[in-house]
Amino acid sequence: MKIKKHKSFINLNRLKRINDKKEKYKEKIARFLEIPTEIIGDNTRLSMVENKMLYFEGKNKIEDYYSHFIKIKTNKNTIIIDGKNMVIKEMGDNELVIEGEIFCINYN
Repeated sequence: MKIKKHKSFINLNRLKRINDKKEKYKEKIARFLEIPTEIIGDNTRLSMVENKMLYFEGKNKIEDYYSHFIKIKTNKNTIIIDGKNMVIKEMGDNELVIEGEIFCINYN
């Protein structure tokens, strides 16, 4: 007996190739326009001032928030921030400012 593949079967390798092509096109467009690739892509940009302030730029979602632990979901990663006395000072559509004593930043 022969088993037929269902039409809705998704080939994961094909999806990966499609995503890789999208990233290459974004890089080509950025080079042509002479702009950073972060502007075109849906990347997250982190800026840190010593260990006292962390600035996120890009789409993000706060999943957990405590004064010693903050978990943020971005388009590509989950970012976990460990620290002490951390507070969210500003929060906008595409930006987030965290102040406090930051010990560690982990990407998952």
